[in-house]
Amino acid sequence: MISILIPTYNYPCSSLVRSLQAQCERLCVSDPAFRYEILVADDASTLVSAREENERIACIRGCRYLPLSENVGRARIRNYLADQARYEWLLFLDSDAEVSDGHFLENYMRAVSGGDVEVVCGGVANIPELKDTACSLRYYYEEHVGKKRLALERMKHPYARFSTFNFLIRRDFFQTVRFNEKCVHYGYEDVFFGMEIRNHGGRILHIDNALIHAGVEPNEVFLAKTETALRTLYSLDLDFRSYVTVSRVALRLKRFGLLPLVVLLFRIFKSLMRSNLSGASPSVLLFNLYKLGYYASLESKA
Repeated sequence: MISILIPTYNYPCSSLVRSLQAQCERLCVSDPAFRYEILVADDASTLVSAREENERIACIRGCRYLPLSENVGRARIRNYLADQARYEWLLFLDSDAEVSDGHFLENYMRAVSGGDVEVVCGGVANIPELKDTACSLRYYYEEHVGKKRLALERMKHPYARFSTFNFLIRRDFFQTVRFNEKCVHYGYEDVFFGMEIRNHGGRILHIDNALIHAGVEPNEVFLAKTETALRTLYSLDLDFRSYVTVSRVALRLKRFGLLPLVVLLFRIFKSLMRSNLSGASPSVLLFNLYKLGYYASLESKA
């Protein structure tokens, strides 16, 4: 029995829902004991076209559309969806996902058939091709980290490599963990939740059951979101920051007295780096250096 939970904001996801519902119906035919529901919670979307399209989800069999009157943020809306759910397993998916495997749900069902895990993480896949060079930064970054997103690699550090984009969790275990509602801004909620799973003794299984991340943003938007995420990271406690590569490197540089040099170089070359990262052929190496420099500038103020 599975509750599929999809939070959305200003993104049309009826196509995703129809793909999932079709797989659920096939499972109902092959297994009369199978039960499902698909819940979509709209976090007070302001984009009328997205809201109107998502409202049609209410007419799809086995689906519920739950519009919120005010924006509550990424953590609270996920907790709200879990509270509305009825079944044993909760499948959390981001609304800008796209199903590429006709056996997506079956793969998850097989993974939990042994009953020895609390969480199964399916993974993320990049879009097959870049259609708009204005969105090249996210595309090339996803291509660069692609091999690290294979299940075999994720299992080497199962909690640190956890992703909220596409994961299945036992309902009773979720209620002991839940999303931290103090995290109201974008960034690093994946790592935070992975740490909470570890702290509560949860067992994670990573499998190759990826969804395509179809919501690839323009370069300037992706850069802005990255900066927001880094500010969110800096606002968290030191134990958490030591869990993330960019902050761990910055703290090491600080101990060796090298942080001021990194900050100086960042300020000198920031505009040149942004020019490259906003262009049609951005450098992933430069993007990682930009993240380090931006975070170092935050850390230097402490």
